[in-house]
Amino acid sequence: MVDSINALGLDAAIEELKTYVVSNYSIKSASYYSNILNGLKLYATNDDRESADIIADYYEMITHNPPFQRPDTTWLKIKARALLMLIDVINGNKPKREYVYDREPYVGTFLPQLISYREWLQEKGNSLGTIRRKTVVTIDFLRFIDSAGIASIGQISVESILSYLQRRQANSSNGKRYAAYTLRNFLTCPVIRDGLEFDPYPLLCGFRLKKNDQLKSYYTTTELKLVMDAVDRTSKWGKTIYAMMLLACVYGLRVSDIRELYLSSIHWQKKTISLYQKKTKRYVELPLTEETMLALLDYLRNVRPSSPDPHVFIRYLHPHVPYSEKDNFGSKVTAYFRKAGVNTDNKHHGLHSMRFSLATDLLSDDVPINEIATILGHTTIKSTKQYIWSDLKHLKAAALEVPAYDQ
Repeated sequence: MVDSINALGLDAAIEELKTYVVSNYSIKSASYYSNILNGLKLYATNDDRESADIIADYYEMITHNPPFQRPDTTWLKIKARALLMLIDVINGNKPKREYVYDREPYVGTFLPQLISYREWLQEKGNSLGTIRRKTVVTIDFLRFIDSAGIASIGQISVESILSYLQRRQANSSNGKRYAAYTLRNFLTCPVIRDGLEFDPYPLLCGFRLKKNDQLKSYYTTTELKLVMDAVDRTSKWGKTIYAMMLLACVYGLRVSDIRELYLSSIHWQKKTISLYQKKTKRYVELPLTEETMLALLDYLRNVRPSSPDPHVFIRYLHPHVPYSEKDNFGSKVTAYFRKAGVNTDNKHHGLHSMRFSLATDLLSDDVPINEIATILGHTTIKSTKQYIWSDLKHLKAAALEVPAYDQ
């Protein structure tokens, strides 16, 4: 993480970061960060080592964790965050609002290849979230081959790959498919592929699993109403999450589109919401229902702080910034499913399940699948067809149309 600390001297970076936190954080938070940075400055007095070594040692001293592993408490995370922001400043980057820790960072034989793979993904334009998800699966595979005594990329065999995929048979189908896809992606990275004794693409390209045994995430309209009614709309957070949940279950918006929704996307006089969906870049224009309009007005008037930020949803606690890509609000929504007493056994129960339920209801109401694809922002109906598996009415109708074998 700190290999490239060269661009800015330690003292200058500390002063620059202190100026930044005073301008962007509350007086209390800025004071915390400044005190930690002042402590580092004192610690580094008369120390001629590289800034990277000084920061790493100081991190371990004040967080009681090896650099740069996840601290155990909120206060230790604040200390760690000050130093992670400092590393960004030294490298000429803007400090992040959130930092992702690896509870068990990979330090095995193939660490250089893992770093090269991540850099390759970044060069290809993969988002930080995508890189993070692929890294998790890749590390799982690398730990597997480490335990098998494989010491080089050239020793990876077809048998070791199949053994790994076999080990993941206990996972859901989606998890197994994603593991095979990510493994194919990793092994076809040029740095990795050049060290292999065989071409992994045909093997993993032919690895297929049935797509219809995934978790069914459909909830009835009655169940969703119970969940929505469980939200305390007198609180700031209740007003916020209620508006988000309506956008998911009324319009089928993805979490990423809800996070990225702009104030300019809401046309109050025309009573429409328009946006370019983040995942597919498709433009959609949707009618603004009265209930959604009232919920958004309630949030904007009584919760959202005054800020020049163009996003609809921003944090109401200082600093008033948009929610990060890491925020999918899953645990927050799950709490309302529990409070409403809705059975979630063997089902997803976040904002995406509300999107899934909308699609299934539309299909049950005989809305053509190509229209559902347009509403959900799918680029092709292939993505939409996954929802047919939860629509028993249409499955039964299709079965009745199949002639008997003896006819």
